[in-house]
Amino acid sequence: MITVGPETKIAAILKANPEAIELIASLSPHFNKLRNPLFRKVFAPRVTVAEAAAIGHCSVDAILNSIKGLGFD
Repeated sequence: MITVGPETKIAAILKANPEAIELIASLSPHFNKLRNPLFRKVFAPRVTVAEAAAIGHCSVDAILNSIKGLGFD
């Protein structure tokens, strides 16, 4: 299991399991941009889970709970 927290970069999550793209994108319309490979390449390495939660107007726990079933702790 990979341990993730508020300071984990989105790119690290997506690199560990690309299936997380769809789970995260389903949480907020703001996250639909993650489906675009160019957008992912530019922004995912720069954004943490906490920053993504603020952008998507959702909680950090919502993001972390959504990816929990993919082998993240």
